Amino acid sequence: MSSATVEAQRIYWAEGASFEGALLLRADASGSNVEGIVPDAVGSGVRGIVHDTIHNRIIWAETRGSFVGQIRSANPDGSAPTTLIDSVSDPYGLAIDNGAGKLYWTDTWTDSIQRANLDGTGIETLVEGFNIGGALAIDISAGKMYWFDSDLNRIRRANLDGTEVEDLVDTGTNFSPLGIALDSLGGKMYWTDRDIPGPKIVRANLDGSGIEELITSGLDDPGGIALDVAMGKMYWASAGHNRIRRANLDGTAIEDLVGQESGTPRMVLLQRALGKVYWTDDTPNGANIRRANVEDGSDVEELINGTAGPEGMAIDFVGGKVYWADRVYNRIQRANLDGSDVETIKSGLRDPQAVAIDGSAGRVYWTDVDGGNNAIVWRANLNGSGANPWSPGGTGPLFGLAVGGGRVYWTTLHGIRRRSTSSGSVQFIVSGLSNARGLALDVEGQKIYWVDSGTDKIQRADLTGSSIEDLVTVGLSFPDQITLAGSKMYWTDRSSARIQRANLSGAGVEDVLTGLSQPRGIAFEPGVSMGDGDQDGDVDLIDYDIYRDCETGPNGTLSAGCETFDFDNDVNVDLVDWAGFQAVFGFPYTGK
Repeated sequence: MSSATVEAQRIYWAEGASFEGALLLRADASGSNVEGIVPDAVGSGVRGIVHDTIHNRIIWAETRGSFVGQIRSANPDGSAPTTLIDSVSDPYGLAIDNGAGKLYWTDTWTDSIQRANLDGTGIETLVEGFNIGGALAIDISAGKMYWFDSDLNRIRRANLDGTEVEDLVDTGTNFSPLGIALDSLGGKMYWTDRDIPGPKIVRANLDGSGIEELITSGLDDPGGIALDVAMGKMYWASAGHNRIRRANLDGTAIEDLVGQESGTPRMVLLQRALGKVYWTDDTPNGANIRRANVEDGSDVEELINGTAGPEGMAIDFVGGKVYWADRVYNRIQRANLDGSDVETIKSGLRDPQAVAIDGSAGRVYWTDVDGGNNAIVWRANLNGSGANPWSPGGTGPLFGLAVGGGRVYWTTLHGIRRRSTSSGSVQFIVSGLSNARGLALDVEGQKIYWVDSGTDKIQRADLTGSSIEDLVTVGLSFPDQITLAGSKMYWTDRSSARIQRANLSGAGVEDVLTGLSQPRGIAFEPGVSMGDGDQDGDVDLIDYDIYRDCETGPNGTLSAGCETFDFDNDVNVDLVDWAGFQAVFGFPYTGK
């Protein structure tokens, strides 16, 4: 395949954390024209949200189902999101002590309150053994934190180190709070109570005395609350009304700030210095973070949105689909190449990692683990039907998977294995690796390529595992996944957050995309030059004649110059490639 053909292709990759608002992206092979095709979902729900003034970042808590949570951060405009802490079960309320550089949160699954440094290090458990209800607020000047006890219907507080727990407010049996905010100088705490049939917004002194019901009518599922003491205003998320509302601190002059937005707003953050109000928003398609001008609610922006995190990925060019493994929800998904029509073809997995397509057989393969944490390779039809554990994988996890030449290849932690797609036993072909990750095949060149992140190398060998060569040994920092395109190999480098490429010999290393987030899976979509037999930029009747001369059937040998018709890269031109040719030719022919 010529270099011009490679440049006509597009490269697809998966991000472990959102990049430019997406977790699944594509670009031209040169790295230009980056676009997100499946947007980043911040999970099934986003809750607490705070502002880190030291680093000028917003920080939020999110849940991704099955009590898998994260605490993430981004620039105030939603750019450069990253994961601070991923070892939480069900994070909910957040509070921040910017002066001390500490972040506090509640975990409603473990019934605990924890804190860490603003970079996510130094995690401490401060309070446990109580029924932590979600929201959290801290009084820095007094060294106190406040939270809800969801079972005993109480507001409690303790010192910031978790000592001296005390009960402040006992509200009875119908207490259903969600948000809490403090006016330390005024000596008041405010909270929302979603009690049905009587939701309300209430305040009291910081010691729990002097309870006042400020707003008792016109509320519908009030959520998070934030105070602008200087301007005498309080803001809250009204989930039932799908609005962000505000009122005076005494509960008068209620007004809609942002109204009739889609989704269900939950938590709210006011940042007067930025002139913005932020809120978290649950929608049927995932959860979002939005913001608007604080003065009048104008200029509503969606900052973070989309679906959960993909891992390995593969392209079915003939079918026009991209496939990926979703490790958050433990499923295999696919979509059209432009990101539309996302569908789940297999759910209920344990830890899917890598995906590969066998276009000639109409099969998709992926790696997973069984109940005993033993690695396995699955196989299914391209639509997910007929899925079954196809082969034992060995010691996991299995990060690399490729199909070609009638065999399936995969990486284990310390080696590479293969098995015939028809039958036969598993063969061990490469051993002695450190941390084998991505895998790619050049069936025509009779080579297998892989990355070893343990030694920061890219290597290759014959398809039998013999004649191992080091291709790239310097300048790598946790290489992860690899793919081939013509005379080039492309790989993701997770630690340096970039995609690079080189000649298949390892020479000519260059950056393709830099400044990414956490690039992981990578795949190529052949460009329009696939099927362009005479390489004149058009797929026309001349190319149809050339295609007919190149046809081999399922067991033929690929003739020189016929590579452009080998759509599924199985080194012959058969009915599967005929379907691919029809797709670019336009069949019946319309003068394309």
